[in-house]
Amino acid sequence: MKDVKLSGVYKNDKKLIQKILQRLARRARKSVSVVVPPIPVSYYADSCEAGETIFRYLFVGGGLIKNACIAIEEFPLNSKGQVDKSVRLSIILEHGSGGLTAGFDITNHTENKELGQVVQAGTKLSVAVDKPLKGLWLGFLYTPDTNQAEVHEVAIKELEALEDEFITDDKGDTKT
Repeated sequence: MKDVKLSGVYKNDKKLIQKILQRLARRARKSVSVVVPPIPVSYYADSCEAGETIFRYLFVGGGLIKNACIAIEEFPLNSKGQVDKSVRLSIILEHGSGGLTAGFDITNHTENKELGQVVQAGTKLSVAVDKPLKGLWLGFLYTPDTNQAEVHEVAIKELEALEDEFITDDKGDTKT
């Protein structure tokens, strides 16, 4: 590594030296972390019948279904007139190459289920229940594959260009 010698204004200007070192440190990074928020997919059914497919969704691109949240406003009554808190929710994923069905027993008014299910472009999602319900809420968190995202590097390049405009030379003059 080449030695760096500071002269003139730089000797006594700690803030300027700190700023220059921060700029160099940012440029030295080899990777950048980006937060890719999941996309919420939600649905509400005022009422639904037993065995009825209540929700359908087509995934246009591949990705990951992280989790599902199910909320039931009113559980059905059993033959004795008591609340029946044992509803079976079926999630069906179909793709040209096959499919998957997952069943969940819902016993609380609101439940979260971890799915962690990878989907491909063209995957069809269907949801059905085994009992009639009133007020069914469904929500899924879906994270699309990053290879489908648009990459914008312009902002970083523009930022670096702005930094370069305001770096001072050895005499303390601002370069433009």
